[in-house]
Amino acid sequence: MKSLFKKFGLIPVAALVLSVLMPVLAEAQIVSAPGGGVWSVPSTWIGGVVPTASDDVIIDSEVSVNGNSCNCIQVNSGGILRNHTSNTYTLNVYGSLINNGVISNNAGFGFLLNVYGSIANDGVMSNTSLNFSGSGNQQISSVQPFSLANFTKSTQTGRVIAISDLSFTGTNINFLNDTLEFTGNSQLMIDGGNLSNAIIYKSSLPALKITAGNGTYASSLTLSSPQTEFYGSLLINGSSNYFRNNFINYGTLRNYPGNTYTLFVPGNFTNNGTLQNNVFSLILNITGNVANNANWENFRTILSGTVNQELSMTQVFSGAELIRTNDAGRIQATSSLDFEGTEIQLNGDTLEFTTGTSITLNGGRILSGVVYKSSMHALSMNNGNETYFYNLVVDAPQLQLAGSLIIYGSGVFLKSDVINNGTLRNYHNNSYTLHVPGNFTNNGTVANNVYDFYVNISGNLTNNGVWNNYGTILNGNSNQLISMTQPFAGQAFSRAAGAGRLIAATDLAFNNTIINLNNDTLQFATGAGITLSGGCIMPGVLIKTALPALRITAGDGTYLQNLRIDAPETELYGTITVYGSSHNFKTSIINNGTLQNYPNNSYILTINGSVTNNGTIHNNVYDLYLNISGNLANNGVWTNRSTVMNGAVNQLVSMSQPFGGYSFERVNANGRLQATSNLSFTNTIITLNSDTLEFTTGNSLVMNGGYLNPGALYKTAPPALKITAGGGNFIYNQIIDAPQTELYGVIMIYGNNNNFKNSVINNGTLQNRPNNAFQLTINGNLINNGSIRNNVYDFILNISGNINNNGNWMNKTTTLTGTSAHLFAFSREFEGENLVNNSAAGYIIATTDLTFDGTNIDLNGCLVTLPDGGCLSVLNGCILDASVSGTDLHFRSLGAYCQNTAFLSDVTLHGVFQAGIGVNFSGGIVNEGMIKNRGVNSYGIQVQGDIHNNGIIMNNVYLLTITVLGDIYNNGTWANYLTILDGTTDQHIVLINGRSIAGTVRLDANFTGSGLAWWGPQGNLIGNPGFSGANSLILTFLNPVSDVLAGQYYCLNNAAVQSRSIYISTLIIPVRTLTLTLLLEGLYDGSGMMNPAFDANGNAIWDATITDQITVDFHDGENYENTILSVPEVLLYANGNATLTIPSAYDGNYYLSVRHRNSIETVSASPVSFIENTAYYNFANSAGQAYGANQKDLNGDGSLWGFYSGEVTQDGYIEFIDVISIYNRNVNGASGYSSEDIDGNGYVEFLDYIIAYNNSINSAGIITPAD
Repeated sequence: MKSLFKKFGLIPVAALVLSVLMPVLAEAQIVSAPGGGVWSVPSTWIGGVVPTASDDVIIDSEVSVNGNSCNCIQVNSGGILRNHTSNTYTLNVYGSLINNGVISNNAGFGFLLNVYGSIANDGVMSNTSLNFSGSGNQQISSVQPFSLANFTKSTQTGRVIAISDLSFTGTNINFLNDTLEFTGNSQLMIDGGNLSNAIIYKSSLPALKITAGNGTYASSLTLSSPQTEFYGSLLINGSSNYFRNNFINYGTLRNYPGNTYTLFVPGNFTNNGTLQNNVFSLILNITGNVANNANWENFRTILSGTVNQELSMTQVFSGAELIRTNDAGRIQATSSLDFEGTEIQLNGDTLEFTTGTSITLNGGRILSGVVYKSSMHALSMNNGNETYFYNLVVDAPQLQLAGSLIIYGSGVFLKSDVINNGTLRNYHNNSYTLHVPGNFTNNGTVANNVYDFYVNISGNLTNNGVWNNYGTILNGNSNQLISMTQPFAGQAFSRAAGAGRLIAATDLAFNNTIINLNNDTLQFATGAGITLSGGCIMPGVLIKTALPALRITAGDGTYLQNLRIDAPETELYGTITVYGSSHNFKTSIINNGTLQNYPNNSYILTINGSVTNNGTIHNNVYDLYLNISGNLANNGVWTNRSTVMNGAVNQLVSMSQPFGGYSFERVNANGRLQATSNLSFTNTIITLNSDTLEFTTGNSLVMNGGYLNPGALYKTAPPALKITAGGGNFIYNQIIDAPQTELYGVIMIYGNNNNFKNSVINNGTLQNRPNNAFQLTINGNLINNGSIRNNVYDFILNISGNINNNGNWMNKTTTLTGTSAHLFAFSREFEGENLVNNSAAGYIIATTDLTFDGTNIDLNGCLVTLPDGGCLSVLNGCILDASVSGTDLHFRSLGAYCQNTAFLSDVTLHGVFQAGIGVNFSGGIVNEGMIKNRGVNSYGIQVQGDIHNNGIIMNNVYLLTITVLGDIYNNGTWANYLTILDGTTDQHIVLINGRSIAGTVRLDANFTGSGLAWWGPQGNLIGNPGFSGANSLILTFLNPVSDVLAGQYYCLNNAAVQSRSIYISTLIIPVRTLTLTLLLEGLYDGSGMMNPAFDANGNAIWDATITDQITVDFHDGENYENTILSVPEVLLYANGNATLTIPSAYDGNYYLSVRHRNSIETVSASPVSFIENTAYYNFANSAGQAYGANQKDLNGDGSLWGFYSGEVTQDGYIEFIDVISIYNRNVNGASGYSSEDIDGNGYVEFLDYIIAYNNSINSAGIITPAD
């Protein structure tokens, strides 16, 4: 067997042996004979005397004991003492035993020694038993190991005192609970065997050293020494072993493998070796301090001291259990502690860290007690492998957690300042709560573990790691600071105390967290932002007292429930969802993300301050309502249900992007809305509730869809207020008060109390809403550059100022309401159905030509003054109760009539002038067109000046009478019913180039007296069959007035007094006559003739024989681009003929270009010679008669050719724009004489569209020699 004691030096025993032998030498000695023998045989002994109990014996040879006794015995070197071979025998030594030889068993039997005195061994002792039998103290010393089977003590008096090291091999040491005392530096070594029922004692230092091995075990062993050091390996058998005072283990302590046993250490225990379980468990019960510097792996360690027990470690403690079992005192950690898989049961007691600053728990748990540290440095707790705390209070100025810690139960309190650098979770079998009555800093992970983990914190919270547990409750009764460098992802974050508030010391970030402030406050101090990704904020207050802005970022379904935000400025990012209608956001809100309602219902957000939207504000399934008391700025998408501006002072509104909310409303009587930028609304109902929207630095309002409810739009100074509308938008009973207002898009008027003041410029479409007829009052000027029209029903305009039309004006009625001048300027025709002046005091001054198409002009006696050379055109309508004035005045009429109208100056008439009742010319007339009565009755006109007729004067169904106070010059056709010369001075009738007056002519002498007689070139006309009334004041010509009647006509009375004279004369003006034959596609009737152009009532514009009028241009035959002459208003007859005259000076060769209002300009194939006085040109008989053969085959057989029709825009080509123009006029129900009426039937219809369309796809266009 390998010895365990080679490393220990044995104590010299010379002095000890001497002291033992001294009494032996003093007695009689019996010495064994050299041959030895059996003890009881005399020959065995020198002298032949067998020793007895009173004899001292010296063994120098081999002696066999067969049941003997002696006093003292000394076995010398070479001596052998053992039992007789026949049996087991005992030798009683009533004195001392000195062994320098061999004491052993013999022949398989045992040798027992009972010694009553001291023992000194320097030899071999391997017998069965050495028993201390003395009644007093017995000393023992040994230089050599004992190999005894048993080392015992059989008495209860005295003790065994080891005065040297003792070494045993395979020895069972059993002292019957008596004592083995060690002195000096003595040590005990046991190699195998056991220590049983013994007390091993040492009274003073140095330490008692015990070494064991090879299965040595202790049973009912007590070690009592100021300090015991153990080496080797020892098994603890039974639970009655007590290692007292200060025990230091350098070896291995284990339980005996037959069961679980407890080792009691009533004192301190230092482990520098190994503590282990052995099949079953080893339990240590320690009342003193504990230090572990090596391997501590036993099952249970109980700290049962009644005073403080210090605990220190330099190595990991791996025992399964560490239990504190006494209420008195506490455990004091004087070093860092390191546990692996250990369950620490404090049983309500305290583990205090004094000089120790950390505890490591790798697995295991701490149960039911307090871990305490009174001062800094921080207490560090390093955890892992499912370590958990149960019903534990950790109380330290600062606690730092590392690794992985699990909270089991809801009785764990981590006090003061907790810093988590690891993972903190609940135990996985249920939901539990961790209480932190202090601050909590997370640099690691706080998480759920199968079930939910709750953390209650009464102090500050800092998150620098991962925090995704279920519930975190901040329940402090004073302010609690919150700071984060990483997002907080716990499911619930609650404030649950009445006193104090939460204070954000940094920006905050939450992921999928339900934040319940329970109506408490989250104040942002040095922190300025909160990010919410998922989750919500429940009722409470977010407050920030100073700039910079509070930033709120949300997304992934985050919502705010009944939240108050009070900050100088709040910036919103991500998706902010509002839940509930008790929100109140104060001061200034800047939305850079998406602001919306929660999708389960409609909700209201109240903003007691201003809103700037740089992102999106919209509905989410249901509706979002905003109440704003401050300013509004929109730079993003704004499409929520309702926005109410309810501020009690002025509210500024600015937009860089359109506002698309369904409703925008102003609801406070104090203050007004002030636009500081252009405004744009999309599908928005704008309700001002009779309040004012003032444009200050803003000057534009765009409304696409929606409508504008009653109120006032106000602007005090230029530039103009611009209003753009479309998408069905309408303006309802609105006052617009601006120095100038410009309208764009489609402006629809709803209601009859709209009032636009000062100057209005329409650049879009101005019309009524299509559900009824409505009127717009403009207390100022109106410039139309766009379109003014009816929309299903009638649109009525009341205008107090000027009118400037540069677009399409086609509404029902335009009423002039002012009492002063109305300046009119038209660059486009006015096509409104009615133009009415309701104030006789008002008058019109035209600064341009005026054209009315389809308009009934009723001016209530109003004066219209045209500019020099100006033209008033009335087409397809009428002019009533008007006075018209101007220098070089022109009046053009087609399909229209005049009634109760006075022309106060000379006028040139163009087109077809139809006279109704009360038409009077204060000056002269130049007729370049046709004059006739309105076809509903007989009417007359009075002309106070001259009449120059270059056109046609005729009856129209009924009779036309003309009363002339000036001269007559006829160069055309004069065929009306009656012409009366009623001047008071001489008058002249001049017949030019033989043009007679076919209608009846009457001369009124305007003379007094009796016996009247008319005289003429024929002499006295009484009885002349060509006249009647020759003896009255009025002379009637019964025949046309022609050249043959030229001369002087006057009346004499019986006093030979002559009346005024009327002179008939002739005038020859050399001219050249051109007769053209041409056909127009649109008016062609299919039989070689053309239809006349009709008005809206189905009446021919001229008469049934006249189709339309054309313009003939004369171009230089050598240089086409040089236009020599243009002759307008040439009548084109139904048979295709048109005749015109030109001055005879034009005697060259000319290309003839014919223009018509809706046909392609067509040019003669070659120049036409005007050397002769008459010229003819027929376009109709051949395509080649037109330059480039640019005509259409009208019959399809080449027999007749005509001009292409459909050229409405007169740009030289029939294109898509012409087709669209016809289509639009068709949609608007246009009628009367119109360029879009291609077939001339008085209506713009689908057939007109088809004619133009077909020619457009064939690319019909002008062809000239200049091409």
